[in-house]
Amino acid sequence: MMCTCEKKESNKEPVSGLSILVTLLVWAAVLAACLAGLYVISEPQRMQNDANYIIKENIKKEVLSWVHSQPDLASASNIATNYYKCEDIYSLRHSDCLAMIGSESLKKAITAAVIKSEVSKEYKDNFLGTSKK
Repeated sequence: MMCTCEKKESNKEPVSGLSILVTLLVWAAVLAACLAGLYVISEPQRMQNDANYIIKENIKKEVLSWVHSQPDLASASNIATNYYKCEDIYSLRHSDCLAMIGSESLKKAITAAVIKSEVSKEYKDNFLGTSKK
């Protein structure tokens, strides 16, 4: 018994360059849409981080100015150090730490620094704990 192989004619047409180009463009558009979506999702977080940085820098300047304006530099430095430790050690919100400060003049200086910061009013209210729920 002998096997014979027959060659069938293929009706396949070669893929044109245009269809490859269209496929690549579609995939590029999908990738661009995904990347744009990721950017839009991350934008509010970046803006919040920027606002947080702006406020904290203003507070730092105001606290240093307050410390140097006090007659008892050692006591003022201790109060300022305790203020900074509050958020780090006890993981409290800024508004809670602000309420715990014993010095009214430092509270006023910090509150003024937050209010003078060039960020949205909503963020200032949230930072100071004065936002309405």
